[in-house]
Amino acid sequence: MEQKYFGYFIDLLKDGKMKFGKPSEFNDPFDCCPSVIPHISGSTLPDAAIDEVNRSRQSIVSAIYGIACFTTDPDKMLMWSHYGNQHRSVCVGFDSEILNKNIPLNDRGNPLYAGIDKVHYTNDRPTLQSNNYFNNKSSSWEYENEFRIISQEKRGSPSWGPGVFCLPVNSIKEVIIGARVIPTMIEKISVTVKRLAPNVKLKIAVPHPTKFDLKIISIKDFPNVARSSAVVSGANDNWHHT
Repeated sequence: MEQKYFGYFIDLLKDGKMKFGKPSEFNDPFDCCPSVIPHISGSTLPDAAIDEVNRSRQSIVSAIYGIACFTTDPDKMLMWSHYGNQHRSVCVGFDSEILNKNIPLNDRGNPLYAGIDKVHYTNDRPTLQSNNYFNNKSSSWEYENEFRIISQEKRGSPSWGPGVFCLPVNSIKEVIIGARVIPTMIEKISVTVKRLAPNVKLKIAVPHPTKFDLKIISIKDFPNVARSSAVVSGANDNWHHT
């Protein structure tokens, strides 16, 4: 975990602060971007023009909806690579039952979200008339096994929608340290979790010795092993130190 992000981690442990992102900022350009204009065979309307119309709908959605994304698979290597700063960050585990039972309300009594929804993967792009295009994504993303909490702007304060809001702190149940987090940061994360959330389980991801897998183990079972170094002579007789 980089130092510049450590403050966000502290805010999450202390207050449950979680970002509900705008779909237009996600790494999938199709996310919450339904097909507003159905494809018509032989149409002379350029695809780029149709895409601009579709994106305008995505921009409207992004102004009033915020999404927090989760997975049930903390040992997926691609998830760590794409969302865990290439295994250098942490994964925070939540109790979904608590999230569903203790939904925050604003001063008008309007909930932050309705519940946790599972994403459905398909090869067909949803249309504007689809039942819920917020939870339909391309089959290319199926490895994520994603669940979502969707926040819609409502009357009251906070008005919800996109932004940073507080989830129930008691829903946080574990913290998993990435496989490439440096020893000094492992120690810093460990001390922080013990100080701010002593009941939260602390774990670490360790590369499997013989398979392309990650093993998630308790930090108590993680040995304090000194990092090794090496020296090698390069093609131009330069010595490289690692």
